[in-house]
Amino acid sequence: MRIAHITDIHLRSHISGHPALPVRRGRTAPELLAAALDDARRRGADAIVITGDLVDVPGYLFDPEPDAARDTRAWQRVRADHRLVRRMLDDCGIAWIAVPGNHDSYRVHAEELGSGPFVRDVGELRFVSFWDRESTGNVPRRTLTERERFDSSLLDPGPRPQVHLQHFVITPRLDEGYPHTYAEGEELQRRLSDSGRVVLFLSGHRAILGRHARLPCRRRPRPRGGRGDRRSRTSDAEQPDVSPPAQRPCAASRRGVR
Repeated sequence: MRIAHITDIHLRSHISGHPALPVRRGRTAPELLAAALDDARRRGADAIVITGDLVDVPGYLFDPEPDAARDTRAWQRVRADHRLVRRMLDDCGIAWIAVPGNHDSYRVHAEELGSGPFVRDVGELRFVSFWDRESTGNVPRRTLTERERFDSSLLDPGPRPQVHLQHFVITPRLDEGYPHTYAEGEELQRRLSDSGRVVLFLSGHRAILGRHARLPCRRRPRPRGGRGDRRSRTSDAEQPDVSPPAQRPCAASRRGVR
């Protein structure tokens, strides 16, 4: 099965202004996303997964003291950009799954792109999505409902290999300058590897291409992380022993969504 992985689009089409960092090419993101989706279609992807930060929501909208007159119009633009992403994904003709990131509005994401199912079968794989959040000090945590879903997925007796999707980094520990990795990252990695059920997990959040690791079910080795330099790639999930896909960037990767 072939999976197209896109992450950290930081799209701003209706939202005014530019993302805070120049590497986030929010104003040209619609064209870049269209190119990535076209490349996924041309390469015969069976599923498209997006691991967070689909839209670059202005930070002031999360201020504890909102400005109603200013914010009402801004939230309308945020919603319009989510709808744009939804139309593009629906029109591509490929099954897709998207989880929110720390630059998204979880509420608007749920209302415009859907809040589930969090466990979904596509082809021979079972995709498990996690909507984790940052905690004190912007440290990502897996708690409450997301922790319960994680625990239950690792006990799932079903025959389908699992792919886990989240925005934040499980491995390696990337906390210099900003805490990208889960507080319990080492524990999550160990349990994923020991479960024998999860063949791949995919993340975003970092300025490089989202983190991934392949976990062959039968031999249960420690996960291998891969580092890429773009924001989209394709991966053949049924070949867990090949080199990490980030070392073999696809055409969409060379035009990657930033």
